[in-house]
Amino acid sequence: MLTFVGQGDSDCPADTVTIKARQIQLEIEFMSAICKGTLGDNGEIAGQWSQGPHSLPLTFKRTSSDKKQ
Repeated sequence: MLTFVGQGDSDCPADTVTIKARQIQLEIEFMSAICKGTLGDNGEIAGQWSQGPHSLPLTFKRTSSDKKQ
């Protein structure tokens, strides 16, 4: 599940998650989006977000898990 921070903090499930060694790929079909990244030694995943013809750099960082639901 991805949370889009700053966009209503809406949650979005990934349809396909592929992990090979330190490479990860998330596919979100209804958005025509793919995120590809590499797990770094610092625990961050740095890569690219692609949606349709557009692509932007993206970094996932671990945050506190203290969020209460």
